[in-house]
This record gives sequence, structure tokens and C-alpha cells, in this order.
Amino acid sequence: MKRIIATFFALSLAVPAFAGETGSYDDAQKARYKQTFTQLDTNQDKALSETEASAAGLTGPDFSALDKDGNDQLSQKEFMKLREMGSSGSSGAETRDSTSSAGPHQEGGYE
Repeated sequence: MKRIIATFFALSLAVPAFAGETGSYDDAQKARYKQTFTQLDTNQDKALSETEASAAGLTGPDFSALDKDGNDQLSQKEFMKLREMGSSGSSGAETRDSTSSAGPHQEGGYE
């Protein structure tokens, strides 16, 4: 889980440069996540395999937590959940103890 938080943090740092006068912070953040998804999608199939996502530190349980449909790929919509996890205090992503064994649907889990 530390990797997923680090990924969110790295993406968040880059966002203010895109906000500028032409758009809001939220719009710039969305654009940055979409750009990151496109860069990670090396085979350009509009989905991230775990191998592609591993470049952003999303492997194992972190990858599985985002792969809501269980097809072993992250759609752009699933990847964008990273943004929501990082901006919502209720998700627990940024405060969740990485040593916890709770899964995405267990008490103390991701949701």
C-alpha cells in the first residue's frame, strides 16, 4: 500500500504546474492522471496489465484493489480511482497501515 500512496503523491506534486490560469486544480489533476495512464499503457490497448501498472508501483494487492471487475487489467476508469482514494479522507488509502492484512472488502479495508 505504501507504493500506491507514493504513486498518488508523485502524481499530486505534478498537478499544480498544469492548473495555471486556464483550468481548475481538479481539471489539471484529472488530466495528469489520464496522461499517466496513457504513458503506462505501453501496448496502447486502453488497459493496464499488472506488468504495465508495476511501473507506477501498482502490484499485487494494490493492483487487485483497483481491478474491480477482476479481469486482471485496469481500465482508465479503474485507474482514476487512485485519484479518488488520494483525495478522500474516508477511503483510508493515505492512512491505512501497510502492515494490515485487511482486504478490499474486509473491515478496515480499502473501501
